[in-house]
Amino acid sequence: MATPIRLVPLRVLVGGTLFVHGFARLFGGPNRKVPEAALKYLGDEYQEWMEGGGIDRFAEQLGDLGTPNPRAFAYALAGTECFGGALFALGIKTRLTGLALAGELGASIYRVYWGHGMVGGGGWELPMMLMIGALTVVLREEDARKTESG
Repeated sequence: MATPIRLVPLRVLVGGTLFVHGFARLFGGPNRKVPEAALKYLGDEYQEWMEGGGIDRFAEQLGDLGTPNPRAFAYALAGTECFGGALFALGIKTRLTGLALAGELGASIYRVYWGHGMVGGGGWELPMMLMIGALTVVLREEDARKTESG
């Protein structure tokens, strides 16, 4: 079942946002340059994200949180955000990718963001909105599938 047309903007926004976050985590690192055309859309701060990103840095952050095997988790989490976000935005395997993204976001909220409060640096408001957006699309597709099958 395809995403209802009224939810396509939500699906694209949630998936696209997670894609750019995951991309910086997977492929970022020192001296990684973002093309000027992309910076016009993403903003100048994204260049800082790319240079401060990368799988090694993400694994280090996860290790500091006490995550076992932080490098494997870094690849799994960044890959879910990057590739899952892209598939979700494009409407490919939407229910599967949406559930994976919501699970990753829920775990992140619990392990990282909750203690910082709702707003401000490190707050949980953005991850929560992305998680609820993903679940909204997933649940609406499931409702439509059930209605269609009778």
